[in-house]
Amino acid sequence: MGDIKLICWNVRGLNCAARREAVKISLQQTRPDIVCLQETKLDSIDRFLALEFLGPACMGFEYFAAESTRGGILVAWDQNLIQAGPPHRQRFSISIELTMKLSNASFLLTSVYGPTDDSLKSLFLNELVHCQPMAGIARLCLGDFNLICEARDKNNDNINRRNMGRFRRALDASELIEIRLLNRRYTWSNGRACPTPVHLDRVFCNKDWDSIFPAVSLLALSSSLSDHSPLYLCTQQRAPSAKSVQFQI
Repeated sequence: MGDIKLICWNVRGLNCAARREAVKISLQQTRPDIVCLQETKLDSIDRFLALEFLGPACMGFEYFAAESTRGGILVAWDQNLIQAGPPHRQRFSISIELTMKLSNASFLLTSVYGPTDDSLKSLFLNELVHCQPMAGIARLCLGDFNLICEARDKNNDNINRRNMGRFRRALDASELIEIRLLNRRYTWSNGRACPTPVHLDRVFCNKDWDSIFPAVSLLALSSSLSDHSPLYLCTQQRAPSAKSVQFQI
């Protein structure tokens, strides 16, 4: 068994100093061992720039460059606690093998930023399935999927059920089970006068990962920086309502 503290967050851009400072303050308050940020909107990140939003802690990082300030993914980890392998970058994701130094537990971390364009969602889901590691390798897959799993993940009936079904089939083919969010139904809102909240940000794992970290909870944190809620995954007693659920259709 192992301990973990992880932040997963679509920050909606780190291309201004004020936003980088706000992210740094949020991370200093939660002190995660692993940080997964989506939509950085940065096409290049060096050590000096990373210090502006990761803070002075001993953090290693890898990133997936944004395209013309669109998209971008960053994964960072506490080098005192975690050893990281080489990154594997694909069109919508970055995967890194992480090893917890205290327990020697290893797992494949995949951070995703799913496309908003419906014409690209099939490519994204195929990538999600093909990222699946060999049998016996623990996997954690998280990020902004820009898809919903169930009708209840959106507060109106304007739902693309075909994409919803494809997403659920891809999760089953990947042998991924969801770590349920405990304290909030939705993770994003369009911020309009009549808002449309949606559950777009999620965390999934396979059974091998669940056996290493059996007592984790997933919580949504508050933030005024982004229209996405930061997700905080931490080791503690999991409530009965947070049991992992596998999708079947």
